[in-house]
Amino acid sequence: KARKTAKKGEFIVLSPTDVGAIKDELFYKVVLEMAGIKYKAEGETIDEAIASLGLDWQQIKAKGVLTVSQGKNSYQHLFYLNQLKRIFANKVTRFMWAKRLELLLKAGKKTNEITPLNLNK
Repeated sequence: KARKTAKKGEFIVLSPTDVGAIKDELFYKVVLEMAGIKYKAEGETIDEAIASLGLDWQQIKAKGVLTVSQGKNSYQHLFYLNQLKRIFANKVTRFMWAKRLELLLKAGKKTNEITPLNLNK
């Protein structure tokens, strides 16, 4: 994709497709796969995206895989039942895990990290 750049003092007119591409690069997308059901959400931060999944701690019934992606980079993490319940019950725990996932997403970008879910590939 060709990026549109402007010199100092100039304006760039963006088409709707350009805005969509910029949104994909900036926003975090979160997918929670739990008991065969996929929950999807997006937000400006990972914490905001997880919060917008619309789940309560009482709705968590099984372990799940949380996939966080931004642009072309993605990271998957397996959470057990108690961990998921704690994330959706406690805002501080959700924020802590959001920061951890953000760091792991950025680290995986640099190192092409092996996650527990793709060890056998």
